[in-house]
Amino acid sequence: MYTPRMAWYDFCRGAAAGTLRLAFGIRIRVSGGNYVPRHGGFILAANHASNLDPAVLAIACPRQVNFMAKQELFRHLLFGALIRSVRAFPVKRGTADLGSIREAFSRVRKGGGLLLFPQGGRRPLNDMSKPEPGVGMLSQRMGVPVVPAFIAGTDTALPPGSKKIQRGAVLTVTFGPAITLEKSKDYQESSSRIMKAIRSLRNG
Repeated sequence: MYTPRMAWYDFCRGAAAGTLRLAFGIRIRVSGGNYVPRHGGFILAANHASNLDPAVLAIACPRQVNFMAKQELFRHLLFGALIRSVRAFPVKRGTADLGSIREAFSRVRKGGGLLLFPQGGRRPLNDMSKPEPGVGMLSQRMGVPVVPAFIAGTDTALPPGSKKIQRGAVLTVTFGPAITLEKSKDYQESSSRIMKAIRSLRNG
């Protein structure tokens, strides 16, 4: 059933894509979108190089996704209301935020997608370093397909520390085949497997 909230998400996604293209001359090239499951819960796991990444991944992904966003972003009432309306929910960084974890489980169990960045914070494209174990834990316990994605060009369009979007950048998003993780106690190994799948898309 297509709800008003889903329609609003699609409107915002289209508006964001149009703004990047018309106001900044930014092109987004997408490949592998067919790897995203058409139905049911899933995790979208990607590298993270720029604050533009969540918006660009939302534009590129053929299905709507939910986002964990740092709690500080919700302190601004209007901006907080906006990102909530497009499926973001707050998480306390640096702590075991059980409330946000429960919310993530709830949304995925209802058949939604969840965007995660295995490395936690932003990293340069040449730093595909050791991921955090949390994404392995969530992926195992949720028991849903994990779709790896590699995003490039956003660090040029909006470099870390910059508040100004650069014109004319070409952004690429490459989705890869979904993987399913077996349950084990080694969450770090599961996270590393996801990160390896993301790295494999770099030259795809």
